Amino acid sequence: MRLHRLTLTAFGPFGGTQHIDFDALSSGGLFLLHGPTGAGKTAILDGVCFALYGSVPGARQQAPGGLRSDHAEPDTATEVVLELTLGGRRLEVTRRPERERPKKRGTGTTTERAYSALRERTTDGAGGGWRALSRSHQEIGEELGQLLGMNREQFCQVVLLPQGDFARFLRAGAEDRAKLLGRLFDTRRFAAVEQRLAERRQEAAAGVRDGDDRLRSLTDRLRQAAGAGDPAEPEEDVLPWAAQLRSLAREQRDIAAQALHAAEAGHTRAQRAFARTTERVRRAERLAEARRRAERWDGRRAEREHTGAELAAARAAAAVAPALRLRENAEAEHRAAAEAAGAARAGLPEPLREATADRLAAQERTVRGHLGALTAARQAEERAGRLAAELETLAGEEHEDAELLAETAGWLERFGGEREELARQLAAAEAARTRAGHRTGTLADTERRLDAAGRRAALADRIGAAEKAELLARETAAGAYEQWLELKERRLRGMAAELAAGLRPGEPCAVCGATEHPDPAAGGPDPVSPQGERAAEEAHRAASAHRERTSAALAALREAHAAADAAAGEGTVPGLTRELAALEDGQRADLAVADTEEEVRDRLAAAERRHAERQALHRDVERRIAARTSRERALRTEREGLLAEIHAARGEAPTVADRAAELSALAQALAGAVETVRRAGESAQRWEAARTQARDAAHRAGFPGPQEAAEAVRSAEHQRSLERRLNDWRTEEAAIAALLADVAGPPGSDAGVAPQATDVPRQAGARGPGPGEEPSWQPAAAVPGESAPSGTTAGVADGTAPQRPGSSRQGGARLSGASGESVGTAESAGAGEAPAPAAGGADGTAPQRPGDPRQPRAAASEAEDGAGSTVERTVASVPGQGGRPQRAAEQDGDEAGRPATPRDRPADALPGQARDVASAPARTLTEAVAEAARHLPGAGDGPADQVAVVRRALDAAIVRLREAAAADSAARTRCRELDALSARLVSEARALAPVREEAARIARLAGLAAGTAAENTYRMRLETYVLAARLEQVAEAAGSRLYRMSAGRYQLAHSDSKATRGRSGLGLHVLDAWTGRPRDTATLSGGESFFVSLALALGLADVVAAEAGGQRLDTLFIDEGFGSLDEQSLDEVLDVLDSLREQDRAVGIVSHVPDLRARIPTQLEVIKTARGSTVRKTG
Repeated sequence: MRLHRLTLTAFGPFGGTQHIDFDALSSGGLFLLHGPTGAGKTAILDGVCFALYGSVPGARQQAPGGLRSDHAEPDTATEVVLELTLGGRRLEVTRRPERERPKKRGTGTTTERAYSALRERTTDGAGGGWRALSRSHQEIGEELGQLLGMNREQFCQVVLLPQGDFARFLRAGAEDRAKLLGRLFDTRRFAAVEQRLAERRQEAAAGVRDGDDRLRSLTDRLRQAAGAGDPAEPEEDVLPWAAQLRSLAREQRDIAAQALHAAEAGHTRAQRAFARTTERVRRAERLAEARRRAERWDGRRAEREHTGAELAAARAAAAVAPALRLRENAEAEHRAAAEAAGAARAGLPEPLREATADRLAAQERTVRGHLGALTAARQAEERAGRLAAELETLAGEEHEDAELLAETAGWLERFGGEREELARQLAAAEAARTRAGHRTGTLADTERRLDAAGRRAALADRIGAAEKAELLARETAAGAYEQWLELKERRLRGMAAELAAGLRPGEPCAVCGATEHPDPAAGGPDPVSPQGERAAEEAHRAASAHRERTSAALAALREAHAAADAAAGEGTVPGLTRELAALEDGQRADLAVADTEEEVRDRLAAAERRHAERQALHRDVERRIAARTSRERALRTEREGLLAEIHAARGEAPTVADRAAELSALAQALAGAVETVRRAGESAQRWEAARTQARDAAHRAGFPGPQEAAEAVRSAEHQRSLERRLNDWRTEEAAIAALLADVAGPPGSDAGVAPQATDVPRQAGARGPGPGEEPSWQPAAAVPGESAPSGTTAGVADGTAPQRPGSSRQGGARLSGASGESVGTAESAGAGEAPAPAAGGADGTAPQRPGDPRQPRAAASEAEDGAGSTVERTVASVPGQGGRPQRAAEQDGDEAGRPATPRDRPADALPGQARDVASAPARTLTEAVAEAARHLPGAGDGPADQVAVVRRALDAAIVRLREAAAADSAARTRCRELDALSARLVSEARALAPVREEAARIARLAGLAAGTAAENTYRMRLETYVLAARLEQVAEAAGSRLYRMSAGRYQLAHSDSKATRGRSGLGLHVLDAWTGRPRDTATLSGGESFFVSLALALGLADVVAAEAGGQRLDTLFIDEGFGSLDEQSLDEVLDVLDSLREQDRAVGIVSHVPDLRARIPTQLEVIKTARGSTVRKTG
């Protein structure tokens, strides 16, 4: 990298534009950059840095407006232009920072955004030229960064060598050196490797901890699943411990299975004993229940006979019911027809009330003929009414049109004046707008003159003050000049004494060369020092500069006053103010009138539209009035003709419509009377035929007459109620038979009593209830106090109700054969209790619940089949239903002369049903129960106390079975859980082994990189190791230069010995050839520290340049530190710096040392003035 030219404008202390030619400065190899403190030496280096990176180091970048010069004019932009060579390419960089500048129009400021531009000089074409590359801040930064290979911090350390920083670097500790070297060599990737290894170590350790936690969780679950008596805590290897747990669990499972088998056998024996005992008790209870229900059945015999007789009579009367209903309907129809005929005759005129239907029909035809003749007259009357209404409407419209015609005529007369007024207002508005347009230019000219007059007055006041300041500045400058001349003259008079003061014995005189000084000149009473003379000269120059500035300011004010006076003319500020106010008032008045122009135009156009509308309306009204007059005459003529026709047709009635209404009402009355009279005759005939038919039907059904048959009729619901009562008795009879069949088996029989295989959940290989579950089986019988309803039995092996000898069908057959009487139900309105449920039949069905209608009906049907005599069959034997033939019933009725009522006949005179009921023997069911009791000796002597004994034995067996089943299920579950957990434990242990190995390997690597591992004997971190290698290269590169600067005495060496806190790698020692021992850099003197740090800086520049891709640094700057060297050391340092010229490098030294001005001929002086700093090249 070589710098060629730098241009600074309004940058830092430079108020104007300064050009620096680095090519001219670098021609001698070394050049000196000097000037007073604060003049701007550092600002030149900041300008280079700003051009390359868009920012400057330190706090100057953060300060608002810190880059802009306070001496610059407001319109001058801050700009830095740097021309340099990078990587063999000639580039020009232009940058402007963001700033606030005055607005071009109006007052205030606006923000001017930052600007960047990059150009490259090309040699192709005709002589080459500059080619624009980019104007993007980001693109320019990336391009220059790639070419430089350094960031801003590296550039400031390598190209702008701050000697103070390197002196501190020599005395700094390892951490501070690491921070500086890390910024220069960018070792962040190695620090990132350390951080990544540390994170990997934490992640791997977390993975191992998670695996250990899972193993611990599984061992805890294994210990919990094993329960009490588990072996000791597991050691390192948990797999043998888990195998021991599984072995113990299998032994406990086998023991529990044997105990369950023994408990099942005991439960089976207890269940059979309980079933035999409860069966004997149950049969005795069923027999007692059958005895109670048989006695109740026999006690309701009379009620059953009366119900059967009533049902027989109702069924006989059902055949007569249609004829009876027909007779009643015919009678009601006849009465209604007769009443309607009487009402219709009452509405007729007196001569026609007793007429026949034919005469009434003829009279109706006559009236309707007269009614047809009035149709034309009625239409004429309606037309005359409509004409009258229309004439009335026309009269109203004529009145409205007359008023509207008068109103429009008056409006049209007034319109002329309104139009003239609007036209006048429109002309006034147009004239006002014209005047306002002409006055606008006059207003602007007056405003400019008034503004110029105001400025003229203000400038006149400022000129007076400026003249006084300029006069004072002239007097001050003259006094300072006189003071300087006086001091200069006095110093010249005392110059001999000043030279004598510098004489030393034995040293030659600077004037004559003598080494003896016998009579040196003595100074005056008030000698003048060189410093005093220079101070007076500076005061003179400052006063002269101030005088020039005040003179220039006075000239500028006078020029501005002359321009303002020319613009204002002869007018004064008050006069121009009054003139401007008068113009503005007239302008506002004219504009107010001109603003009404559009409104007036709109009003005039609207008035014209209303005028056209009113004219059209006026003509339309006149046309309507003429047409209405003609229409009214035609309507009046037509109405007069219609009124004459109507008067002739209406007769004595008020209107034709009234006459037509009278005739129409008479015709309708006649038509209604004809119809009602005819219907009355027809209904009388139908009534007589129905009476005859009902009488014949009653005789055929065996009733004396229709009245008796009607009394025997029952509704369908009542008959169904009677049938339900008979069915209930039949069901009760079957239920009693079923009870007797249930107790018919041998008392000691064990048939159907077997243990329930489904009560116990254990089968070959079947699992028991899971953890926390209750056993799914229950014992067949409940404990005392919870026994099942009477009549229920324990289940058999296949899940169905137990079967016993005999069945309800067989019992019914024996009962019917013994009694020969039909049976029914014992249920009645006063019974108060439901029949007990019967036991299951021989077909294996389950016993029915109380109230279940299926089983009693089936039992009753079977009893009827065996006996051959039931209530239903008895009822079916009535006439027309079966049994005795109908013909026989009719013959009995004929013999009596008049059939008797079924309800009143004696028992032997009733139809077949009554005779069957009367001949049935008594106490049939009671005798059947007694017979069943004789076949069951000892059935009622059941040992009730033995039920409790066997119940307790069964309960104890159930408890033992439950406990054994629970123990067996728990043992099996424990084995399954231990097997599953052991499999997971093995899987987790196998998966954790490689994770643990990987974590150990990563921990070793992370320890080595962090310097904490035992293998890292120097305890050196990875980043420190890389920086130590770079520092070793820097020390080697700086050693040769330090050797020359120190006249062969010193060499710089890198040290990797341990520091006080145990870390190492960034140590520096100075090898002293005179003593042969290394010295710590902290023991160097000020001068020694300077040239050691200078050598270190130069070596660092070489190494960083090589690190940046071999980018050559052809321009370097060294800041301060030379004042601490003696003359010999200074010569040696300058020789080393001058040797850089051999490598075609240029070195700029920034220093205040006066001797360097004599030693380095090429200089760039920065001159500080009140108007800003400037630069000047010398040599």
